[in-house]
Amino acid sequence: MNQNLKWLIRKIEQITGARIAAPHALGTALEIEHLRKTFKLFNVDCVFDVGANEGQYASMLRQDVNFLGKIISFEPIPELAETLRQTSSKDNNWFVEELALDRESGSAQFNIATRSAFSSLLPSKEETAFGNAINIARKIPVEKERIDNIFCNLKDKIRFTNPFLKLDTQGNDLSVAVGAGNLLRNFVGIQSELSVKTAYYNSEGYYETIKFFQRNGFELSAIIHNHPWQFPSLVEADAIFFRI
Repeated sequence: MNQNLKWLIRKIEQITGARIAAPHALGTALEIEHLRKTFKLFNVDCVFDVGANEGQYASMLRQDVNFLGKIISFEPIPELAETLRQTSSKDNNWFVEELALDRESGSAQFNIATRSAFSSLLPSKEETAFGNAINIARKIPVEKERIDNIFCNLKDKIRFTNPFLKLDTQGNDLSVAVGAGNLLRNFVGIQSELSVKTAYYNSEGYYETIKFFQRNGFELSAIIHNHPWQFPSLVEADAIFFRI
């Protein structure tokens, strides 16, 4: 897409309030619009970006959601954490923690997939909808921590009031949430992947994930299909919750 067309699309969006998106990008457009409204309604001033990978989510928050608050990106793979540090070096409100989050603290082996976005503390299944991209290429030792062990120190250091928790840990989202303990309700909202067809051993399905957040005082706000190319199957979706 050339720059003139991009400029024209942005102008139309600004004037009409509409969003223009290709069919394959409808899910992302819906996610962006919902996050804009959620962040505004709940005065979100910090995002815990858990499972940051190369910073795709954080970049989307800056460029598309127009979020100017603080971002803490958690990424355990050393080379990706270094990429994040370089990307965030000119952004004073973007912080990087080279750390895996889980329900327990300690050391662990981290499974790096052929495509790094599918890397996880959990081993991947042999047959999934993602083909060879999810296969384990190598393993590395990592340190993992519970959110409730680091939350107060981060709050004192970074200064935030209304944090939002984004989880994208490839099958391990619920374990990360469990690791927040009673501090989970300090988050005004949560975004988590829902696995309809689980691709990792020992991961929780979509029903267990939704019920867990509901039991802990969060209400479902949106479900967004994040793999439209797998139509008509629903393999995964992103869920956004808000604290009640």
